[in-house]
Amino acid sequence: MSEKIARKHQNQTNRARPRNGIDKKVVYKSVLENPFCVEWPSMSPNVQNMLLAHVVQHLDGVSAYHSAKHTMNRQSRKRRSEGISSRKRRGETSQSDERTTPDSSGECTKENYDNAKSPEIVHHMTIGINEVTKDLELQARTARQTLTSGAETSDNATSHCSKLVLVCRGDINPPILIAHLPQLVASCNLTSSSHGPSLRAPKVWLAPLAKGAEESLAQALGLRRVSVLTIKSTAPNFPELLSLLASIPILTPPWAQPSTPGTSLHILPTHIKQLRTTAPKNIKEARQKKVQAKILARSRKKASRSTMTKIPHRAVIPPKP
Repeated sequence: MSEKIARKHQNQTNRARPRNGIDKKVVYKSVLENPFCVEWPSMSPNVQNMLLAHVVQHLDGVSAYHSAKHTMNRQSRKRRSEGISSRKRRGETSQSDERTTPDSSGECTKENYDNAKSPEIVHHMTIGINEVTKDLELQARTARQTLTSGAETSDNATSHCSKLVLVCRGDINPPILIAHLPQLVASCNLTSSSHGPSLRAPKVWLAPLAKGAEESLAQALGLRRVSVLTIKSTAPNFPELLSLLASIPILTPPWAQPSTPGTSLHILPTHIKQLRTTAPKNIKEARQKKVQAKILARSRKKASRSTMTKIPHRAVIPPKP
């Protein structure tokens, strides 16, 4: 009986806002669910909090490094803009005086930046949805190329390693921004599990975090927002996280797993979702308004073209000597 209960999917969309003031009604459309999808891994709140605390502890010193780097970039842009404006005011074309004049602010900024040396973990992590997506795509691609060629290069070895992907799932809105990550992580694990015995089989753990984790990671990194963070297995103190990662299931696409002899095929039941959307109450009136709007737009475009062709070209009369 519990399997027949309808599941409710709540995904916010920008199309839910009313437009044009047309009276609409709520309608439901039947949509066939895609069976080739990978669900998010289930994690207990205790494991989420412990994993977040360990990661924040390992990010000690990264906030000061990013703050010093941001200050140096801001001051260098300010000096560059001030130098350009001063040269424009004085009308100088040479930069000889500027090269010989020492810049005390630049020395101070460089000194502050050198004092805040980059922590070792900075070179073993990736920040941001786009950058993490590119990194995972590169890992899946290189693993597939290594599998077909049978040889592992140094570049593939550096990019093809175990990783922990932390996703602030409770803080990201809309959730469609990170909906591709489970599928991508499963693809990486699939290519890794297909390696022969001579090659290593790295794993990619996907850890969704609860609401409020983004603020903690942003403070630890010294950034405004941190939606997704990837930590490589080559990072220092990464073995300390393995005890917590043991409780996180490894995502793999179930339809791509090789079938063992003697096992029967399991067919997934058909799941039809009812999509809640809106439609005009008077469809005939809405269609007429749409046609009238198109006719009006065409007439305006035609009128603008006709006015442009009617403008006479003025002849340029040369001045008398």
